This record gives sequence, structure tokens and C-alpha cells, in this order.
Amino acid sequence: MPEQALIFEAIRTPRGKGRNGSLHGVKPVDLVAGLITELRARFPDMDPADIDDVILGVVSPVGEQGAVISRAAALVAGLPESVPGTQINRFCASGLEATNLAAQKIASGWDDLVIAGGVESMSRVPMGSDGGALFTDPATAYDLFIVPQGIGADLIATVEGFSRHDVDTYAVESQRRAEVAWNAGHFKKSVVPVEDFNGVTLLDHDEHRRPGTTTDSLGRLKPAFAALGKVAGFDDVALQKYVDVERIDHVHTGGNSSGIVDGAALVLIGSAAAGTRAGLVPRGRIVATAQVGSEPTIMLTGLEAEKDDITGVVITSAKKSFFAGGDLGDMTADPGDADKRDVARALTERIDGIKGVLRRLETLGRPVVAAINGAALGGGFEIALHTHHRIAADLPGTRIGLPEATLGLLPGGGGIVRTIRLMGIDAALAKVLTKGQQHSMAAATKLGLIDATVAGVDELIPAAKAWIAENPSAVQPWDVKGFEIPGGGPTDPAVAQNLLATTALLRKQLKGAPAPAPRAILAAAAECASVDVDTADRIETRFFVSLMTDRVAQNMIRAYFFDMQTIRRGTSRPAGHDTFTARTVAVVGAGMMGAAIAYVCARAGIEVVLKDLDQAAADRGKLYAEKLEAKALERGSTTAERSTALLDRIRPTADATDCAAVDLVIEAAFESVDVKTRIFGELDGIVPAEVVLGSNTSQLPISILADGVSRPENFIGIHFFSPADKMPLVEIIRGRETSDSTVAKVVDFVFQIGKTPIVVNDSRGFFTSRVIGAFLDEAMAAVGEGVNPVFIEQAGAQAGYPVPPLQLMDQVTLSLSQKIRKENERALASEGKPPRRHGSDAVMDKMVGELDRPGRAGGGGFYSYDESGTRTGIWPGVRASFDSGSTRIPFVDMQERMLFAEAIEAVKCLDEGVLTSVADANIGSLLGIGFPSWTGGVIQYIDQYDGGLSGFVDRARELASKYGAHFEPPQSLVNKALRGERVHTLVS
Repeated sequence: MPEQALIFEAIRTPRGKGRNGSLHGVKPVDLVAGLITELRARFPDMDPADIDDVILGVVSPVGEQGAVISRAAALVAGLPESVPGTQINRFCASGLEATNLAAQKIASGWDDLVIAGGVESMSRVPMGSDGGALFTDPATAYDLFIVPQGIGADLIATVEGFSRHDVDTYAVESQRRAEVAWNAGHFKKSVVPVEDFNGVTLLDHDEHRRPGTTTDSLGRLKPAFAALGKVAGFDDVALQKYVDVERIDHVHTGGNSSGIVDGAALVLIGSAAAGTRAGLVPRGRIVATAQVGSEPTIMLTGLEAEKDDITGVVITSAKKSFFAGGDLGDMTADPGDADKRDVARALTERIDGIKGVLRRLETLGRPVVAAINGAALGGGFEIALHTHHRIAADLPGTRIGLPEATLGLLPGGGGIVRTIRLMGIDAALAKVLTKGQQHSMAAATKLGLIDATVAGVDELIPAAKAWIAENPSAVQPWDVKGFEIPGGGPTDPAVAQNLLATTALLRKQLKGAPAPAPRAILAAAAECASVDVDTADRIETRFFVSLMTDRVAQNMIRAYFFDMQTIRRGTSRPAGHDTFTARTVAVVGAGMMGAAIAYVCARAGIEVVLKDLDQAAADRGKLYAEKLEAKALERGSTTAERSTALLDRIRPTADATDCAAVDLVIEAAFESVDVKTRIFGELDGIVPAEVVLGSNTSQLPISILADGVSRPENFIGIHFFSPADKMPLVEIIRGRETSDSTVAKVVDFVFQIGKTPIVVNDSRGFFTSRVIGAFLDEAMAAVGEGVNPVFIEQAGAQAGYPVPPLQLMDQVTLSLSQKIRKENERALASEGKPPRRHGSDAVMDKMVGELDRPGRAGGGGFYSYDESGTRTGIWPGVRASFDSGSTRIPFVDMQERMLFAEAIEAVKCLDEGVLTSVADANIGSLLGIGFPSWTGGVIQYIDQYDGGLSGFVDRARELASKYGAHFEPPQSLVNKALRGERVHTLVS
């Protein structure tokens, strides 16, 4: 087997202007030497003697760039004299060719570690300085129809049908993307500032960035090559070669073309063994290299020009994942004051342009194979769907799918068009599109999304080449005349019936909540199945753009992608502490919550001591895990062996000394300071001194509980949500004396068990309980005002809450909520503070006291229940007791009373320092307490409200005038609105 050519690092200088630029005073050899020096500084354990060669591509290898500049740069940078230095000239492909050669030398075993790349100082060695037979020998140039590169570029545009507007638009978009990427810090690691020999920075940014470029400004520029083509006669030379072209449209200018630049770029490439010796971590790998020469008059790009010279195409990735989707940062960039129609038009052109390229690949006339070496999701899998055969490495944890629906989008890169033709409309909708499932490799293969699997990544390319050899005439089934969609099209009676039923089911599932994506997916599938593929691609784009420019998708992307990324990067984890891995956890309290926590830990491979007051209670706690595993075995989602191993990891006990060897304690007992203090008092002298002491409390202040232990720095809140085996969030509460080390350990533990952590500071109710309490209070207050309870529940459901408020209140129980409220009132009184007054208080007291309706667990609350515990409807006594229906309020008011109550309480949590991160607020509200997903979270809801912060403040004041002073916006929010800020941040 050949060696893998691994990429360990890639760096470059900033791009300086080739005319009057900041790098004009720097010799080309110094540009390269500076980058080599930077590589040595980044990898101090890399022995310079291990570098076998420096291979450099140079377009004009004359003057300062001649005489093997790579050898000179290596010596200037202090590499050993044994490094030979190799120089390559392959015109504009010189740098790439240098990289190809380096990869080939590594793969062959000739070299182990190579620095490769290119340099160009066009201000010091202008283009064309090298001359040469191809350009300056009259006979050669005449016979080969040689023309300058700019004439060739204009000829390409003419042949391919690109107008001046097309080229200008592409240039504007390129400049915009470059600016967005630069400002987002994507080049921070790869771009190395150039300094002079005194250490003074000469250039630290790309000089060719022009973020203010517009199509209007570009349109005023004159074509750069028109005079050269017409006066010097080069147009006639090209047209004598291209006899079907009437004239050349000169569309390229100095503004829409690549710049004349000074700069250098290098990659460090080597074998796995070389990387191990030097402590280098691979960032990618070079799977294959290729060379192609094009005819000299025109540098035609694309596979079509090379079709006659290839037998097929293999698409794969040098990264661990195949392709994880499109650039969401780019798609969610703030459009400013741009007209929405202009944004939609530009986005449509971009998406259709990308799909046009993929369609050309799909209809190339040669077999195309996707060699999938890792996760292929979203746009990445849509690329694979354009190939004729999909082969994947069967690797643990690899996921395949189109998850766009989970971000409020639909697959807009051909995913709908192709999955309905691959699987049939019903199957594609149910198993791929509407829910955005991410499938295991086995499931994806069974569904037909993957055609074949191989055991490892090394087998992918050979398998792909073998398939190409066996299928030289491969085409997509939908490009074969007479193709019919599996199961039938939308006009087929059975399919039409199913579509109608699916529409009704979708309406039922969404409950009227703002969720445009599932509806758009359903509509797009039906429309795209009714027309040819090319038309379907355009229809799909329209639906995608309608979602992408809508606030719901923008909200969901910001939360479920960007905010989630912030949390997964461990932003709230204190830095400077070693990664903690729990081996044995004690869960104290084997009730429903404790039993579920024990199961979650065991499922993650952690040994669990499940303790309760007596052995029988502890055994009942383990029974919870046994029932879940029995169901998993029935579904076939586990094996008997794995299930037995999981259950063996849970050890029920009534003996506290069994906790002596644990490295983490989670108490999950009744919500009582006395009960919890007694538990920790018992364990305090048993568990090791460094063990984290965690309490799964949803309300009680951590600092008060920590007073009962001898090591308050080890004490912390670890708040799971019910049912703990399903709910993905854990709220970590830092007490007054909790150490950074303890917080870091618990964040690591939460990631270890596969859940999402948010970190908050101590207060009664912390963040999540305070905010969800505001939601429930507002619904109960409306009941007390005489608002119809059915109206309240419909408002909650259609606002997007997964469980309507009165139904949820029954589940959490009114009696427990009343007890917590009274405890909070006593605490406020002890601090000399007045109690909080809310319209929900009287309703809660009457329901629990006078009406004896404590909630579902107590026989009933706002709802009635049959003997099996199933809801049968609103309890008639609610209407009689509160004169339901006597008060009518606007439907939107009821919805926004709940939404605003939670949002305002969240802002107070930020103001008080309970929350320290907007990402924690948004994700905590979405994953922990069911804030409507379309909003993007409790703070994003404020940002996206009509009119931004000012609109939210105005509406809050209106609600306050109608429903109570608790809707008055916090001063921090008012201040931001007065300053004209559009987005809520932590800076007041």
C-alpha cells in the first residue's frame, strides 16, 4: 500500500498588490523564508533535518525568482544544507503542481516530510518576464494560435455564455464572501503577517479586498483586453481557431478579474510516521493527484473539456467528514437595509448557479462516484446525490442525511428533487425530508441512500474505480427516457390520497405553530415530482429561498447551529483544567429522576452506585433501566449482550459506604433543604476529598445547600430535566463558593453522557425554573381573569409550545409549585423584601386548597383524567369556578403574554448575572423548557421581534398597560433600544 500524504499545516502571506503594494520592497526569497520560519516556530518538536525537500512552484522563474528560489529560501530560513530545493513551472498551476509532486513523493516513500507551495512577486518580476518559446517564438505562437491570457478568458466567457453582468455579479459576491470570511476570523491562523528585518509589520491583511464593490461601480470600468484583442489582432487569432464564434465579448476588467499580487503560500505534507515523530496532527490528506493540459488558445475549465481523456470521476474528501453542508454563516449574514427581494434574487442566482454545476457533473457522460469517507449531511450529501453511485466507508458514528428541516430549511441543493426520484414521494418525505433524520450507515444503505459500503477509508478509491470500470455508461435513472418515480407521481390516485393525508397529519402535528419548513417540503416534493429534473431544480430553489429569507429559518440557524456550536466548544467551561472523565458515579435517590440519571450514566459506560434509603427502593430504581432496555431489545436497537453489560453497570444499594470509591455524586432526592443536607452530611465523610458533590435541584439555592458540607468548593448544582433519559439539557449551577475546577469537571461529565450543558449562577429557580414559571403564571392568571382555558391552550400550542401551559402545569403539579412559591415568599421576607404578587397566585391557591385539584399526580388539576391517567378534557369545575369565557382578549395577546413573560424574565437573569451567555439562554430555553423552536430561543425572540429591540420594548409597554406591570421592559433593554441597537448582547 502506498503511504498516505497527510497535510499537517497550510499557511500563506497576506496578498499584497502587485502594483504599489506593501510587499513590493520584500524579495520573493524572503516571503518564502518567512513562512518556513513560521512553520518551524509552530512546530518546535519538528527536527529541521527531517525535512526532505522544499518544492516551490513559480510562474516566472527568472531574476529574483530564478536559480531554484526554493533552495535559497530553505537556507535563509535555517534549514540544513542537505535540503535540495526543487522548483517547478507549470504556468498558473505551478503551486498546485508543487503540492502534487510533494504528495507523490510521500506516497511513493521517496520522501517523508516536505514543504511545498508557491511564490509570486509580480511587482518585482512582472508577468511575462520569463518569455519562452510558447509566447515569444513567432513560429510557435503563430502555429498554435497563442493569445494572451486575458483574451482567452474573454473567449471562455463568450463560449460559455457569461455576460458582463454575470462576471461583475460573481466578482461582487466574491468580494463580499472574502470580507465576511476575513471579519469572521477564518484566516486568522493561516495568514502570517510579513515583517521586515527590524520586526516591523509590513502587511497583515489582503490588499485586494474591496468590500464596497458593487455591480454599478464595476459596470463603469472599461474592458481590460478589448484594445489588445481588436487593435493587436488577438481576437482574430482566437476566432480563426474557434470558427463557430462570431465575435469575442470582452467582459473582463481590472475590477472583476484576479488581481496582480505579491505573496507566497506553503503546505507541510508528510507521512503518518513523520507526523508522529514531530508531534504533528493531520488536518487533511491528499487522496489523488492529476495533471491535464488544455489547448493553448483557451484555457477551458471543467470536466467537459477533459471528458475524452478520463474514464470517470471520483468525488471524496481529505477531511474526516465527507462534507457537512453549506456555509450557514454566509447565508445568515446581516443583509442590512437591502431589499428582501434583492436578497432573494441574489440568493436564487447563487443556488441555481451551484446546482447548474452539479447538474453538469451529473450529465457529464462519464460515470461519477461519491467515495464517502465520513459524515455526509445537508449540502454535502446533496453533492453525493448528483453522482451515479455512492460508496461509503462503514465507520462508527458516521451519519448520512438531509437535516435542513431541523434548521427551518429544506434541502435546496437538489435533495428533494433526487430523493423523491430515488425512493418515491412517500418514503422520501417520511424517512428523509420532513423530519431531517440523520441515518446510520446501515439505515442509509437500507433506504437506498448509499449503494455500497466498504470496511475502511483505504478501500474507497479502489472500489470507486472498480465500479467506474464496470459501468462506463452510467447515467442517473431519471435521465433515462421513460423513467417513472417509484410508487407513482402526485397524480397517481394512491399517492394523491397519501399526500392529502400527510397534509392533514402535518397540520395536526404542528398544531398551528409557525413552522413553514415542513409545509414547504411537502409542497416542493409534490411540485418537483410533477416536472422534469431541470425544472424541478429551479422550483426547489424557490422554496429554499423563501425559507432562507424568512425569520424562522434565520432564528433556528442562529440557535441550533451557532449558539449550539458556542456551547459545544465549551465556551462556559473554565479554562486551564485537565479533562475529567467520570468512572464511577453515585446517584443518591432512586425515584424516577434518580433512576433515569443512573440509566443515562450507565448508557455512557459509567459505573453507577444507585443508593436509596432501603434496598427495595434502590432495586425499584434499577427496574426503570431494565424496562427501558427491554423496550430497546424489542425494537432491535440493542443486543442482549450490550443490554446486560449496561444493566450490570448499575449497582443498587442502601449502604452509603458503597459510595466510598466514586468520583462524582449526584443527589436526586425530594426538593427539601433538610433532606438534601442530611444526605450530603452522611456522604461528606465517606467519599474522597476531591469528589464533586452535585445536587439535582430545580429550585433550591446551591449556596444554601453547600453550607451543609465541609467542602463547598466541590459543591454544585446539576439540574437534569424530566425524563432525564430523553431530555438533552443539563443546567449546571455554580454556587457562591463553587470552584472553577468543579465547574469544568461537571461540564466534561455532561458532555461525556451525551447531553448539552449550560452554566448559570446561583439564585432561587436559577434560569430555567424562573423562566418556565413565568410562562405558567401567565396562563393561570388568564384563567383567573375569566379567559376560556381552551383558548389559552390553543394560544400556547399555536405559539409553538410543545405542551400547552395548563396541561404542563398539571404535569409539574400545582401543589409543588405552590409550595415552592411560598418558600420563596418566606425567603424574600427574611431578607426584608416584599413578596412577588401575580394574578396566578389566587388561581393556584384556589385550585389546590378550595377545589382540591393539585395536578395530574393528585387525581386532576385543570384537566380531568380517567383511571389510566389519560386526559379526558378540561375539568368542568374550571369554567364554573373562574367564570371562564366572561373575558375575551385578542388571540395574539394571549400568545405574547406567555412569550414576553419568559423573555423579560430571561433578560432579568442576564441583568442579575444568573446567566452569563446569550447562547446559554437560547439553548437552555429551547432544550430545557420548551420555548418555541421557531423563535431561536428566549433572547433571539427579542432580537427578531418586529422592529427589533425598540419594537419589543414598545409592545412590552402595551402589554403592561393591559395585563400588569410585570411586563414593563427592564431598563437594560430600554437603554439598548434608545441607543438604536438591534441585537441583545450582554453589554448594557
